[in-house]
Amino acid sequence: MNKSGFSIATAAALVLIGGCGGNNEAAEEADSGEDVLERALTLMEERDNYFEQSRIESTDMREGEEEMEIREVSRWVFPRDDGHILERIERTENDGAKAYDVSVEEGERMVSFTEGDDTAVVTNRDYGGGISQQDMLENMYEGGEFELEGTEEVNGREAYHITSTEETDGMTDYWFDKETYYLLKKDGSDGSLPHVTEEVVEFDLDPDFDEEMFELEEVVPEEMDIVRN
Repeated sequence: MNKSGFSIATAAALVLIGGCGGNNEAAEEADSGEDVLERALTLMEERDNYFEQSRIESTDMREGEEEMEIREVSRWVFPRDDGHILERIERTENDGAKAYDVSVEEGERMVSFTEGDDTAVVTNRDYGGGISQQDMLENMYEGGEFELEGTEEVNGREAYHITSTEETDGMTDYWFDKETYYLLKKDGSDGSLPHVTEEVVEFDLDPDFDEEMFELEEVVPEEMDIVRN
């Protein structure tokens, strides 16, 4: 299969998906792991606003004992016409205090703090250097071979399950929502440690925008000092 571009059949299927307003009952089903990845990448490029709530379970050996860490992350993303991105991330680890990273001042800066802290820190927003989920999927698509294992249910949604011959950040198994091709779950299949499972609990590709979620005075609790770096 030529990975330098998308096939005509895939493009036609995606037109059907888009034309059905998110309901792809009439669209042709994916028939290979590469096909699933192609569609996921194409629709990811077209994606704008989204909300995602995920749960990450990490298991490792510490001092001879197996330990599990559980992180829960909620993320809202709203790209702006000027190239800045309004992003709000709320995360907890092992039921600890909630930490926040929120774009403020029209996406030019980021405020970070944890519940119970005395201080919130505002820094300039850096839009370079990070590896996005799209980058990860593109690297997978270019560098590996994939098998479509069939469909399975993930948190109440039917999903394509594909496996990769090459690990990417320790992951070999991926589940994509059958309707939207949103990445719902990724996992390392061999069970060796450290072992990480990341699963999307809920997502919304058209979330409501609330301006107050990105206003510094509304985001930071009144009792907290604000420090600018």
